Amino acid sequence: MKAAVSTRITYNTLLFFTRIDYIKLSPEKVLVPITIELSNRNLEFKKELNFSRAEVNVYGIVTGLTGRIMSEFEDVISTEYMDVYFQQGKNNRSLYQKIVALPPGQRFKLDLVLKDVNSKSVGAMSLGLSVPKYEEGELQSSTIILANSVSQAPANSDQLEQYVIGDLKVLPNVKSEYVEGQNLIPYIQIYGMAVDQTSLEPSLDVTFIVKNGNNIVEEIKGMQENSAQFFYGQRVVLLGKIPLKAIKPGKYTLEVRVADNIAGRTVSTCIDFKVNEPVQTAMAANP
Repeated sequence: MKAAVSTRITYNTLLFFTRIDYIKLSPEKVLVPITIELSNRNLEFKKELNFSRAEVNVYGIVTGLTGRIMSEFEDVISTEYMDVYFQQGKNNRSLYQKIVALPPGQRFKLDLVLKDVNSKSVGAMSLGLSVPKYEEGELQSSTIILANSVSQAPANSDQLEQYVIGDLKVLPNVKSEYVEGQNLIPYIQIYGMAVDQTSLEPSLDVTFIVKNGNNIVEEIKGMQENSAQFFYGQRVVLLGKIPLKAIKPGKYTLEVRVADNIAGRTVSTCIDFKVNEPVQTAMAANP
């Protein structure tokens, strides 16, 4: 797998998708979740007793501009279904995530190689990572993670455990694709907000704006029924829930605009998403 990176593999017979996010951990470190999605239809399942299993080897390496290795990892994505659920499972997708910690304000290169153990198909990808620098005293945000689901993380979770951000387990929608009637679930962190000296709490107003090109399709104020804020001293975690009941199929942008009422500052962050024609979809994640 590592040799495939060093020899500049140019063929790709195993299709996969990747999403990169940036979450501030400390002034010296930024968490970089690297999320991979595979369609089970592209995997070869091997029959074993009364179930079928697919396995994909994962190799990743993050290097600096000078070639210094910042992170290197190997893992296995294992997906299996009992015979009675196999046909349904083939329509699912499999997720894998590796979280690495990198210094802020620098550029890195990520090389990924995936190999289907049963079919021997190989996929490779190289990406540039531009890790943001979070300045003290400035109102800033993480990237927006559009989640398939958000739940409470187990109490004994490690900070680099896949899908775990703080005390929450966030499963990303890697391709940011939806159908009409689903909910957008944006997860975002805010840094550098002012705190009221009496209540010892921040005061943030949130607006969710859905755009189609330059046209505003919906503008939704963050209220108790569609968003939640959690204050952790150095950051505020925002969770939203935006129904797509009136959004027609097409390409859109979600802008999350946050106003700090105490300091009189604003920050906005955007992410693209797509609404597809209704189809039967399901998600399978490998925890």
